[in-house]
Amino acid sequence: MQQQPWYKQVWVWLIMVPPLAAVLGGIATIVIAASGADHVIRDDYVKVGLELREDASRLEAARQLGLSANVHLLRNDGRVIVTLRGQPAADVGLLLRLVHPTDANRDQEVTLTLDGNVYRGLLPQPVAGRWLLQLEPVDHSWRLAGELAADASAVALGVES
Repeated sequence: MQQQPWYKQVWVWLIMVPPLAAVLGGIATIVIAASGADHVIRDDYVKVGLELREDASRLEAARQLGLSANVHLLRNDGRVIVTLRGQPAADVGLLLRLVHPTDANRDQEVTLTLDGNVYRGLLPQPVAGRWLLQLEPVDHSWRLAGELAADASAVALGVES
């Protein structure tokens, strides 16, 4: 009786397949983890010990200044009109950040300029669907936040939104 080579033995493959599958699964896991990394959270958080807590100091600054805003988003031509109520610390430019709830690659930031008594800006890309809005001055001293519904073209931003 002639003995077969080792690679034709069934028992060799039954012993080698599980470790090879584990190595291939580990490589696949590393590739998936590296290509699907989570995006940075676009909000105010501070680290206290080992815990992350939301920092409400900029919202509180807006509350103390008595600020609120109406944001009108003309989705068809990409114009943004913001009416700011209250007394900001100084007449500085405003930043409007549109944060997509699920895809950080679609986030947009618009610099708004004062035109009379309203702020105006132009969106770099058209927006559709639901968005989280953050309005703040260029010096980041305060912030107003709110949510724009999928079918809405206007939203009131305030500290309670």
